[in-house]
Amino acid sequence: MNTARAAANSEVDELGGDIPAIISSLEQKSQEEHGWKYFVKISAEGVVTGIFWQSPLQLALARQYSDVLINDNTYNRNTSGYPLNIGITIDSHGQSRNIWYAFHAIEDQEHFSWVLRNHVSTAGAPPDCLMSDRNRALIAAAAAEMPLTEHFFCIHHLDGNITTHVQCGLASANDFQAFKNAFWGVYRSVSPDVFEIKWHELTTRFPSAKNYLDSEIYPSREQWAWPWVSNKFTCGVRMNGRVEGENRVNKSIGGPTCQLKLVFDGLNKRTEGQNIQTLTRTRDVSSLLSDI
Repeated sequence: MNTARAAANSEVDELGGDIPAIISSLEQKSQEEHGWKYFVKISAEGVVTGIFWQSPLQLALARQYSDVLINDNTYNRNTSGYPLNIGITIDSHGQSRNIWYAFHAIEDQEHFSWVLRNHVSTAGAPPDCLMSDRNRALIAAAAAEMPLTEHFFCIHHLDGNITTHVQCGLASANDFQAFKNAFWGVYRSVSPDVFEIKWHELTTRFPSAKNYLDSEIYPSREQWAWPWVSNKFTCGVRMNGRVEGENRVNKSIGGPTCQLKLVFDGLNKRTEGQNIQTLTRTRDVSSLLSDI
């Protein structure tokens, strides 16, 4: 393993570093197999701050299943410190499929807009539904680049944000559990009118949480609360847990001591592995139908 890693590191060094090695690999792949797509973002100083890429398989999936996009970033996957941005869709088997990957050095609106423009360009159309966390830069980018796309917020991340900001203001763990039970009761309101009534009851009952809830959570209620989300197309998705699950997989691919090029290679292998799983499911379903 150490010998193989040393050989890979040597190859990267000969090409001038991770970024040039990745670009060289993408150029070679594009020449050998039609359908590879990639975009490179370069700063005014000539520094590469973003790489977005898709294999031919990912490109086909992005166009075939263009109605849903689930998006999230993850960290500590490479020595360069570039966050890994993953776009996921849902195929006809209800399975997650990675339709693109991106490394970008900065998590600002400019870079998120660049990623989303690349997605729309290769998919051929903006998604009907975007699911993400409540990253302000991503929210602004989505509104600018995909104004007709319904943007929903992951309730898992919402729960984590509320826990961080509300729990410390309550007297005990029992109080916090009572708050959470009440909050999710508000979430499940049967109509917007009922939601408003229950929200007022919640903030009155837990005054220490009122300022945060009213300023940070309430304004985006139409993007996470059941009375509004329940009648919108989301392909059954209420959280971007599919990306979180994928992050657990790519944690084994990369890490804080792994070179960017090795993570790039591992992600491409992961895409191939997903396809093998899908082909296996298709074969199993076909065999079942033939026996009926």
